[in-house]
Amino acid sequence: MGKLKNIKKLYSYYNTLCSNKSGFNKFINTFFTCDGVEDSDFKKLIVENFQNEMDAIKSFSKKNDLSKKNLNRMESHFKLMENTPYFWDIHTSNIYKKLYNKRKNLVEDYNNEINGIKSKTRITNINSELLELKKQMEEITKNNSLFRLKYKLQVAYAFLTIEFNGDLKEFKNKFDPTNLEKIQEYLKKKEEYLNFRVPKIKRGEKSIFDLGKLENQLKRMQDEFNKRDSLYLDVDSKNNLFKFYILNYLLLPVEFKGDFLGFVKTHYYNIKNVDFLDESDESLSDEKLNEKLKKLSDDGFFHKIRLFEKNIKNYEIIKYSISNHEDMKRYFELLELNVKHLEYKSTDEVGIFNKNMLLPIFKYYQNVFKLYNDIEIHGLLKLAQNKSINLEETLTFVKDEGKDGFFNFSNLLKIINKKDYKNKAKIRNSIAHLNLKELIVDLFKNELKLNENVRSAIEFSLDNKLNKVDLGMDFVNDYYMKKERFIFNQRRLIPSDIIDTKRDLMKKQNDELMKKYRLNLDYDNLNKVYDRANKLRSIADEVESIDENKGIFTSIKVDNIPFLKLDEKTRNGILIKDSSDLMGVYKEQVVKKLKKKVIEKFIYDEEKIITINVYKAAAGETESFIIKVKRDKDSDVYIIDEKSILENQYYLCCEKGGVVTVVPKHSVKKIEFKFDLRSGYIFGKTIVYGTK
Repeated sequence: MGKLKNIKKLYSYYNTLCSNKSGFNKFINTFFTCDGVEDSDFKKLIVENFQNEMDAIKSFSKKNDLSKKNLNRMESHFKLMENTPYFWDIHTSNIYKKLYNKRKNLVEDYNNEINGIKSKTRITNINSELLELKKQMEEITKNNSLFRLKYKLQVAYAFLTIEFNGDLKEFKNKFDPTNLEKIQEYLKKKEEYLNFRVPKIKRGEKSIFDLGKLENQLKRMQDEFNKRDSLYLDVDSKNNLFKFYILNYLLLPVEFKGDFLGFVKTHYYNIKNVDFLDESDESLSDEKLNEKLKKLSDDGFFHKIRLFEKNIKNYEIIKYSISNHEDMKRYFELLELNVKHLEYKSTDEVGIFNKNMLLPIFKYYQNVFKLYNDIEIHGLLKLAQNKSINLEETLTFVKDEGKDGFFNFSNLLKIINKKDYKNKAKIRNSIAHLNLKELIVDLFKNELKLNENVRSAIEFSLDNKLNKVDLGMDFVNDYYMKKERFIFNQRRLIPSDIIDTKRDLMKKQNDELMKKYRLNLDYDNLNKVYDRANKLRSIADEVESIDENKGIFTSIKVDNIPFLKLDEKTRNGILIKDSSDLMGVYKEQVVKKLKKKVIEKFIYDEEKIITINVYKAAAGETESFIIKVKRDKDSDVYIIDEKSILENQYYLCCEKGGVVTVVPKHSVKKIEFKFDLRSGYIFGKTIVYGTK
């Protein structure tokens, strides 16, 4: 590592470098692990490197007290870590696992004492033991992390020095983490990076490896990064829009944060057409580059968002979920999802299925709420027209007509039509007041009557001619179109059985894994996949004995060696990876079932409107008409609205399974056209018949 001996400083520079060059950290990790499993061949080289370093220190430790101290520390660490400098996953260390299991048992004893006899002496002794165990585990974890980091930084800085002569500008311009062929070339040189040391030079000669220059570049990059970091939240009127969005982000539940940030970036990019600055574009002259930089400095909202995203963990001031684990348990029961979800949590203590369930529900309600807002706006304008007053006076009128003196949506509907206003605002009020019992529980129980209530509100607006207020839009048509598009997009997000190259590889790996442990992906067997994943992890953590679970591994071989004959370290590495992969398979399948169940609740008793355009080729004319179809509860049977059948020149019928047949009434020949309501995004349909 040459002159750069301060590991804290090195790590700080490394983080800055990774922030400025996407994919670099992942690339460096590739030297050490592959698909989550540690590279055993490279690890052997690291062990050898560590031993060589100890031998080198031994040669002059007798004359140097500091070297002797370092040698003693390295030797004791090497022995404690079972003759290895570090574990990539500390839980694979036998010593650490023993301490971990001992602590786990003591915590259980402590809970038993608290809930039982409550012996103060015993509780005090347990607390003392727990404190001592905590110190030991923290010391092991700290030393393990330091030595692991040491070798990671060794590879990173050696790579920069050997491949780019320490020139960061060249590195940023030429290093491409997506160039797999070049990446493979780099990976073949892992031993060279590991053992690289700055060569000694004679006085007066200049080293080709200028580490001083590298350090200066890294320091300058970090200073610039820190300066940007301190300024992008500066008190400046230009930053107010950015701060407004960030405040909204910070106050959102964890389920919505990522989607909100993505929406803001996409929306702003679309309306502003923000230009990305590609610093690696060598065709840019200095003048052109400065011009782009000036443009970005004038309008840097999008780039402030990106900077905030990189530092997002530093701003987790408020962290809460709109649904706890007990709520999720109830939701799963209502959806008849018989899977073990509560026991499997993400690292931030929020269930992994919260987002996949709750985010689509609230995005769906977003479209419903917009419909009610459109009805409200059109209702106010219609009332203003009828009374020949302006909008402000209309608002005052509605307030005065109400009992509480506030503007109320129900009051507005009552003024528009006293005979038919009741229960028309039910869904709108539930959304506005975030009544989770109605919005989620009643929805899942099919008691909310979501589509029935929405249909009633639409009929109210049409009967009272609110749609005749011309605002340049058809809000009813807009609602149905967005609903149809939303359902279509949600179905696309369900993990697909359609196979591309990447998914084909994953499917083959998953099939082999399931076959290895004699499992299948039938819905009724998902819990078996979950249980097997936990069983493997328990064996790896020595919570359960491998001897008591031999039956799982009798037919498993690795490189023609029976699994049970492998050494413990190799076995544990395989168990941890397979456990993680099985849990990944389980999660994907549960999400798939979950999304399908939620969509079923959205489309229960739904209504669709379909615009049919009939092009008569012989006459060169197009005839258009709209039909309404209503789903019979949760079946695939649709009923066509009678008005659609009577008020046009076509016979219409809908078969079981959602196939609509259209037959011209006055056609000489018996011509019929069919389309399936379940196939893709159906909002409009064009039919062509006849020839010119």
